[in-house]
Amino acid sequence: MIDEKEIDFHARIPAFYSQKSPIDSIIIDLVLEHFNRKSLSGEYEDITSDEFFAFVEQAHKQYVEDVEKATLKAYLEGE
Repeated sequence: MIDEKEIDFHARIPAFYSQKSPIDSIIIDLVLEHFNRKSLSGEYEDITSDEFFAFVEQAHKQYVEDVEKATLKAYLEGE
């Protein structure tokens, strides 16, 4: 049974604490793709810290490109 204090605690947590950053979804997709690729090739499904940080860097670059494209599109449509 859920305690009333626990419900009150979760009700007070600001919404931004429970939201993911836009880059999180990209990172998750890259990691899942990595594991799927390894699984299909019969390799052991692991990830090194270097590989993970490369995914983070790639996700950041992709996010910046997506924002730039959306910004340019909005600018051109506004003219």
